[in-house]
Amino acid sequence: FKSQVLSFRQTAVAISDAQLIREAFSKKEFSGRPSIKYMNILGRKSITRGDDIGSLEQRKFFHSGLNSTDLKNSVEDRILKEIIWGDKKNYDDAQMLKLLQNMSSLLELPTILETVQYITKSSTTFLTDDYYMGSVYDLIIAGYNTTSMSMEWLCLYLTKFPEIQRKFQDEIDAKIGSCRNPSLHDEPNMPYAQAVINETLRMS
Repeated sequence: FKSQVLSFRQTAVAISDAQLIREAFSKKEFSGRPSIKYMNILGRKSITRGDDIGSLEQRKFFHSGLNSTDLKNSVEDRILKEIIWGDKKNYDDAQMLKLLQNMSSLLELPTILETVQYITKSSTTFLTDDYYMGSVYDLIIAGYNTTSMSMEWLCLYLTKFPEIQRKFQDEIDAKIGSCRNPSLHDEPNMPYAQAVINETLRMS
């Protein structure tokens, strides 16, 4: 890949055939991403960039936290409140930190600790603090900015096309109503909303 703007200074092969892409992505040799020099200088490692972290079990352990239903619901609820009420909390706020600490104290830890200790003892290459820090950094950069920008474009397009906004709102009222919060489980039942979101992502 060569460009006046960007160059990895590495030989790259572009694949456009769907079958070849599936075959390539199923092999370890084609996984991961090009080495990012400044990340290497900083010493940051991250599973999201394809850095090797060891066995498949360790990858599943990491992804189980990202796929947590509680995590998704918590994020959904936080975003929804910020949009509806315009109440954007500073998550370094002392009161917010105290509330989070109180919530955390209600969780049962023995089982989690036993699992972590078992996996740690069974492998000498388990996730280190470097992997955690690098992965959290990547998730914030890749997730927060793209989500906020997508929301801005969505609001802009809905303002420009009021007829689309009405149909969008009608589907929300019909499928969700006003008595509960939306969730990811509503996605299959809202094709028009999905089409609006996909078109927003395409245009933006």
